[in-house]
Amino acid sequence: MKVGPGEFISVMGPSGSGKSTLLNIIGGLDNPTSGRIKVAGIDITDMGEGELSKIRRDKIGFIFQSYNLMPVFTALENVETPMVLAGEMSEKEIREKAISLLTLVGLSGRLDHRHHELSGGENQRVAIARALANDPSIVFADEPTGNLDSESGQTIIHLLKWLSEIRHQSFIIVTHDLEIGQFTNKIYYMKEGKLTEDEPPKTVLPKKVLREQQLAFLASELSVVQDYLVRLIDNSKRPFTELQYEMEQMKDRINRINEKIDQLYKEKRE
Repeated sequence: MKVGPGEFISVMGPSGSGKSTLLNIIGGLDNPTSGRIKVAGIDITDMGEGELSKIRRDKIGFIFQSYNLMPVFTALENVETPMVLAGEMSEKEIREKAISLLTLVGLSGRLDHRHHELSGGENQRVAIARALANDPSIVFADEPTGNLDSESGQTIIHLLKWLSEIRHQSFIIVTHDLEIGQFTNKIYYMKEGKLTEDEPPKTVLPKKVLREQQLAFLASELSVVQDYLVRLIDNSKRPFTELQYEMEQMKDRINRINEKIDQLYKEKRE
């Protein structure tokens, strides 16, 4: 199995086939009985626990089905925690980056809310922001929609795919949901510990329903990006050259979103 930068793939298969074991091995939680494991070009196969811990902290993001948030922490504090543990940024920098990440996932108005004050979809967004905190090369999502209703689950998958595109990070999604395959670039099927690669399945949703879902998500995505830009301009004290680059990236994303919306409306008219 080889996953390149920015790839958005899914791993499917029946319970007990080895999907979670695969993630544990790539994530340095379990040791393989044979073969080699490389993450971001670094061979982690024979590393000790101390080295593996640093790799997991700096190179890998984890998103769990049950969120695994600290219940006594606010959304903001949960996202700050990985950066505090890394110890490479000031308290002010950590706070600003955590706010930016929560804004990026659409939670700028929920920073001080705790786990029990958030919906399932909102908790999963906090978990996503936390997974991105230390800019990992690869993000693992183990059944990220398993505890969510269908609409919230699709919103989360769209969000993950968008984040993969704008941040050029690799995502591996373990799931039982066949509909998720329509959003991934590549699918691996696992059976009895063996992987086979296949093309994403054709959508099982009617075109009209899929188009409406895509339009609704793109409109929501546009709002999130614009909110992020406003906060970036109003609150940031970073050097102008850094801000300019980030603003250009977001503007390009807005243009691509508008192009997709225009295309969907054109398809609807036809």
